[in-house]
Amino acid sequence: MERCSNQADITAQADTTGGLVGRLEGILWESYNTGNVASSGGNVGGLVGEHSVLSRAYKNIDGYSSKVMMPMRNCYNRGDVSGQTAGGITGNILYPAVINDSEYDPTAFYENLYSTGTVTAGSGGAGGIVGSFAVSYYEDDGEEVSFQFTGCFALG
Repeated sequence: MERCSNQADITAQADTTGGLVGRLEGILWESYNTGNVASSGGNVGGLVGEHSVLSRAYKNIDGYSSKVMMPMRNCYNRGDVSGQTAGGITGNILYPAVINDSEYDPTAFYENLYSTGTVTAGSGGAGGIVGSFAVSYYEDDGEEVSFQFTGCFALG
């Protein structure tokens, strides 16, 4: 998803709720939300409820030596977020623990994300950018995935 926006308030009872999308597999670039997002369900995010990044998050990007995972870039949230697990940008990030293709860099880069809304969580995690991380493990010979956040901040 690229260049998407939402300005309306979202209220739900779903397990994954976001200002733009409940569950996303892939990239989210240059997008924003200004509406409040609330759910009595699990993962709630200002932009994405649950972000599950698989190989579809790869993209050739100038300045990087190989194909890299750049799942979120140049996005923001200005709305308040509330749910059991809540994050200003995404409620939960779900990743495979290993990548099996040596052509790809196993680092997931998150760049230029910010959230200024208040984040309120119930029994789950809460974070200005990400509410929680979940990693799926595979019996494999691939490289472990790591995460790098650059230019990200939360003020809520």
